[in-house]
Amino acid sequence: MTENTSVPKTELTTSEKRQAGPELLRIFAILLITCVHLLNYGGFLENAASETELLLLRLLYSLFTVSVNIFVIISGYFLVNSSFRIKKLVRLWGTVVFYAITLYFLSLLIFGDAWNGKKFISCLFPVIHREYWFFTAYFLLYLTSPLLNKILKNSDRKTLLVTLIGIFVLSYFARRFRIDEVVSLHTGYNLIWFICLYLTGGILKLLSPRIKKRYLLAGFLFCILWVWSNFYYKEEMPLYKYLYNSPDYTSFIVFTASVLIFLFFARLEIRSKLCNRLILCISSASFGVYLLQEANMIKPHIYFEVFRVQQHYGKTSSFLFVLLFALGFYLLGFVYEQVRRVLLQLCYWSVKKLKAKSNKI
Repeated sequence: MTENTSVPKTELTTSEKRQAGPELLRIFAILLITCVHLLNYGGFLENAASETELLLLRLLYSLFTVSVNIFVIISGYFLVNSSFRIKKLVRLWGTVVFYAITLYFLSLLIFGDAWNGKKFISCLFPVIHREYWFFTAYFLLYLTSPLLNKILKNSDRKTLLVTLIGIFVLSYFARRFRIDEVVSLHTGYNLIWFICLYLTGGILKLLSPRIKKRYLLAGFLFCILWVWSNFYYKEEMPLYKYLYNSPDYTSFIVFTASVLIFLFFARLEIRSKLCNRLILCISSASFGVYLLQEANMIKPHIYFEVFRVQQHYGKTSSFLFVLLFALGFYLLGFVYEQVRRVLLQLCYWSVKKLKAKSNKI
């Protein structure tokens, strides 16, 4: 496209069309992460009062297991053709520090928590203090991304395919033969597994596999039902000892489900201009939503004092509450992120104004 060529306002750019599907999946992933935390930290799984409620919650939990995997795969998909920018790391660090500090002071001022100097220091240095485990792993992943991108872009199609197959094999052997401790996968909560996911996203971007969407969706649903069935039939299933299907991120079935649902959304075409713009707008706040719902200093207050999730224990409709909670939390996080951006713009404006005054002097 030349400089003088303009895109008609009634049409979408190729970039927008390409990004809408994965960005929609990014929103989906954050919603799933929120639901997982509510089921675990919110106490819904351990407080299920009936077999029906437990069955539904376990089905939801099986669906939610792909959450972190697809979030990192999306990063590899988008970043494989991008260049490393230190400014991005600084902005990410600044965003995390903003959330950590403001949420910490909210816990002091609104919920009456006691001041803790060490906790405040950890808010200023979120990576080395693992204030957010995901950000620590992602921060280190981004530092390694230039090397990973160079490897990916200088590999031929056969090498990329073999690498992808190798990651599937690693995923299978990790728990089947207990080698996850040797390679320090730690059930998917570390840099090694993030690199595997990043490579997966980059390879899928470069290979662009053409699989019909109905097959991708059917395969994804089969994997989720397989994980769910292991809560009940793992002893009776003859293939169980060969396919270890715990809900860990490194599980072969969970990883396969993550790849399949990613490919489905990557191939999803959303023709509506309004829907595309709305998706991109909502998705832009996804990282902020994650930071809000992962903040340990305020999460218990939000769960048990603001939303009073404990009042929904033991109800058959608890699975519906989990879904509605995730939507409501995303809305809350979206608003919080917009406030952060407004404050940031005000700071930029103030600094710019001060510089202008100093130059006049």
